[in-house]
Parts: sequence; C-alpha cells; structure tokens
Amino acid sequence: MRWQFVYLMLVLFFHARHTITAFQQDDSWDYILFVQHWPITVCMKWMDNSSNNSCTISPNYQWTVHGSWPTKIGTDGPQYCNSSWHFNMTEIESIEGELEQYWTNVEANTPLSSFWEYEWRKHGTCALNLEPLEGEFNYFNQAIAWTKNFSIGDILSAHGIHPDGSGYSIQQIHDAIQSTLGVNPVIECEVHGKPKMSLLSEIRLCFNKSLNLIDCDIDKMHYLFLDEYLYDLEDGQILTDCSLKRPIMYFGQIPHFENTIKDEELEERQQFLTQLRKIYQFLHLLIWLT
Repeated sequence: MRWQFVYLMLVLFFHARHTITAFQQDDSWDYILFVQHWPITVCMKWMDNSSNNSCTISPNYQWTVHGSWPTKIGTDGPQYCNSSWHFNMTEIESIEGELEQYWTNVEANTPLSSFWEYEWRKHGTCALNLEPLEGEFNYFNQAIAWTKNFSIGDILSAHGIHPDGSGYSIQQIHDAIQSTLGVNPVIECEVHGKPKMSLLSEIRLCFNKSLNLIDCDIDKMHYLFLDEYLYDLEDGQILTDCSLKRPIMYFGQIPHFENTIKDEELEERQQFLTQLRKIYQFLHLLIWLT
C-alpha cells in the first residue's frame, strides 16, 4: 500500500506543477503592433453579422485605431496580462473626444466605451511594464498620437489610392506606405459577400520599445500567414493576407450588392434549369428510341 500512496502523491505533485505552469503567463514582449483599420470595411463586416447592427463612422471617413498590441516574437500575445487593473473611464475623460474621433467604436449599437475597455483589458494591461505606455491615459494617448503622425488615409491619398470604390494591387498599397514611412507594414483584408471581393481592412505598423517605427519583419511574423499569402518581391516579401489574384477594393461608402446578388442567383438558377431541361430532353429521346 505504501508504494501506491507514494505513486499517488507523485501523480498529484506533477499534476499540480503542470497546472501551475499552465496558469503562469509570460507577459514579456518585444515590439508593438499598432493597427489602424478602415471603418467602412469594419462596418460592412459588422452589418453582415446581423441585420440589426448599425455603425458609427467619422464624417471625415478617416482611418481609425483598432489597437496597440504589445507582441512577443513568434506569437500573437501576450494578452490579458493584469486582471486587477480594471478599465476606468475617468482616466481618459480628458481625451474622450479624440478617442471618439481617432479610436472610433464603429459598432454603434454597443456601449461607446466597450471597444476601449476590451482593448485595454486584452492589450493595454500588457503594456504596463513600459513607462511611456503605463496607465490608461498614456496607452490611449500614444495611439492617438501615432494615428495623427502616421495617417494611413493621407499616405494612400498622396499616392493616388483613394476610397472611391476602385480596386488596387497589393503592390500599390505596400509601396505607398513603404516609400513614405521607410518601413514594411502588414496589410490585412476581409473577404466580403457572394462576389467574394477582397476589401482593404487594416494596416499594421511595428514599433520598438523606444516607440520608433521598425520593419514588420517576416521572420518575426511568419506565424500570422500561410505561405501562399506571402507575396514575394525581388528584395523581400509583403506581409499580407489579401488576395493576390483579385483587386483590393477600397470603398468610401457602404456599397449595396443586393441587386447584383439577386441577378447572379437568378442567372445561376436559369443555368440550372437549362441543364435540367437538356437532361430531360435527352432521357425522353432515349425512351423514344427504345
């Protein structure tokens, strides 16, 4: 019986050790992934989720903040680093107006501060070990400053890329940002609707712990992408999940595809009926011949 008791105690010890290790989180990180997104695309995705959803979009139709994410090389974390540091709206009341403009909660039928609270809990609490980003005010205020200094909308417009419903290549978008900022970004898209259009969604920039722009490095971020979405250049690669076969659409307002979709469905139905008619005629002919 003694050996069984010893065995049981060893099992419990190693199980407890494994459990403790699993709950220990490495909150260290190497760089910041600063993400701006295009509110029209965000809105289209949000409205696709439910017909009851509505959107808040800045009258200036500018790119806004999605998040500022401390990131460890080779991972998409850390996340939720300090559950004891709760979100407190009073800490950022002095910049609430700028947050509404530059860090807009596009999802209109959700509480105004819910987006900020979510980003703070998931990512902001992981930035506390860097003094310039410590605390809610510093964390959110730095993102506002970056948005003003690195306006994606202005950069794209300066290179002839406008939100007018035109399609652009991934090369055009990458080159516009790289030539202006001198660093490689990450370009993200959303696939929308039955037409399967590739919509420009996010531009991600990388910053080191000195809060200086750096290249978003393929070696650091390869885990984010399948090889098929790494666009090879002579002097490197473009980090993107956008389609390389279709133009990337950049809309300035919410497009309506209902008629197009109905027409496509009608055409498909008509083609199906035509095929059925041909099959029926062929079978009828076989019966007649026999």
